[in-house]
Amino acid sequence: MLVREAMTSPAITIGAETTIREAVALLDQHKITILPVVGPAGELIGIVSEADLPTQAMTGGSDGVARFAGEGGARAGAAGPGG
Repeated sequence: MLVREAMTSPAITIGAETTIREAVALLDQHKITILPVVGPAGELIGIVSEADLPTQAMTGGSDGVARFAGEGGARAGAAGPGG
């Protein structure tokens, strides 16, 4: 199996000015766990993952499973180009 067979395409990215709340919503929406962070010209400037986000963005589900605030049930998702 090749990476291209498992990757998300087009890439879901955010800008450096994206809020934590927006990033969490994107992670949830797209059911992904990391977001590349891009600069104004679309260049990669960093990566943010679930583990990088503050624990304040997490809640305990009724089933005892930790989830991102606002997450309906599954794992987190991502954002569009440039955030």
